[in-house]
Amino acid sequence: MATDEQIKANQQNSKLSSGPRSDAGLKSSSKNAQKHGFTGHTLLLPPEEEEPFREFKAKHLAELAPQASTKKPLLTKSSTIVGA
Repeated sequence: MATDEQIKANQQNSKLSSGPRSDAGLKSSSKNAQKHGFTGHTLLLPPEEEEPFREFKAKHLAELAPQASTKKPLLTKSSTIVGA
């Protein structure tokens, strides 16, 4: 059990720690618990593979040319699966 002195010190310290505030800090900390990309909604790619993947995805969507707006998310997901 914490002493009254420890509780007071903890309360004082917690006032100084508020977590990330900048956009870059928030973006970075949002990935703190991410271990892999197998089940997530975020695709994890090395920086050198990001541009080739974007090009592949654009080509994939252009070739399939979804007519209905409901099909585009499905094709986007399929290009992620095929291209990854």
